[in-house]
Amino acid sequence: MKTILVLLITVFIISLQFNLGLKKKYLLGSITPIIFLLLFVSMSYINKTLEYVGTGIGCILAFILTWLIGRMKSRKHEKNELDRMKIKDL
Repeated sequence: MKTILVLLITVFIISLQFNLGLKKKYLLGSITPIIFLLLFVSMSYINKTLEYVGTGIGCILAFILTWLIGRMKSRKHEKNELDRMKIKDL
């Protein structure tokens, strides 16, 4: 049951990050990586180890990549809408 819960939380966070990439305000996508950066830094500080640094960097890079994919999809959709409006104007 714990594994399913962790999987559902992971899917939720990744989909949230993707949807933040679709928004016009691009700085919203920086919220999740900053939260996770603070989380991994605090975990490393509390346990006095650098064990979580690799995992943290991997997670943050995955969040940034997910945000970029959402951002590119948003730009492509916006370009298609503008092209469609230009065709209607002609």
